Amino acid sequence: MLNARLYGFWGDLTEALKTGEPQNEVKLTGRQMFEELYGDPARLEQFLQAMSGLSLGDFEALAEQFDFARYETVCDVGGATGLLCKTLAGRHSHLRCTSYDLPVVAPIAEKSIAAAGLSHRVTVASGDFFADPLPRADVIAMGLILHDWNLARKKELIKAAYDALPDGGALPSSRISSMMPGARTCSG
Repeated sequence: MLNARLYGFWGDLTEALKTGEPQNEVKLTGRQMFEELYGDPARLEQFLQAMSGLSLGDFEALAEQFDFARYETVCDVGGATGLLCKTLAGRHSHLRCTSYDLPVVAPIAEKSIAAAGLSHRVTVASGDFFADPLPRADVIAMGLILHDWNLARKKELIKAAYDALPDGGALPSSRISSMMPGARTCSG
């Protein structure tokens, strides 16, 4: 992805610094980044695999350091390839996980989860996290999605997570440096 998608954008760094204007897909096509990526299945899969590579270390740390013993279900909102769910299911045999993302992402996630041999414990659910209620789970995770949105949208997502959690549910941070020593829990 660095070569195929990002290298050309970095070539316009000077222009970005001078103008403050985006130098990504919106400049080239007039379409927002996600709209452009979701319109091309091969580029979408490349992007999702790249995000998985960036996330693996944090997901392994979360699986190792967060106490999942009292929880049975996890939903990763914006789950992409299902990497967080696969990591958690691989480390914690009692967990049942749901990777939740847009419908266009579902086939990529299902293929990745099946290749890991975890289809019996990791499912894929589709929807729009701004328009649809999130799947209910004991733990809701939000991998690498909050940074994409302004404060109002972030608050919408966190409220949706709170609404999907039972009393005592958890919303851990996916970034291990900000997660420790533990996650926030919800009641009410």
